[in-house]
Amino acid sequence: MLYENETLTGLTVNLDDDEIVGCHLVNCRILFGSKQLPTFSDNCFENCNFHFSKSALVTIELLRRMLQIPQLSELVIAALGLMSDEARTLH
Repeated sequence: MLYENETLTGLTVNLDDDEIVGCHLVNCRILFGSKQLPTFSDNCFENCNFHFSKSALVTIELLRRMLQIPQLSELVIAALGLMSDEARTLH
């Protein structure tokens, strides 16, 4: 289902099936299992809970473990776009 420029209150939305663009989500449960890259942008959230499963959960756990390894943490941070190209030191 496509939600666009709406206020969504108290809903459970599944990013594997729903498209959410420009919405204000309030007290929502947001599910993501990673069937595909979701259409999910320009939203704001109040008191929402994200729940990850399947491939999404595996990816999060892998990144969490990589962040605990000093040699890999900078690589993960850079890959997530949280570090400028100039700040990278790994080769």
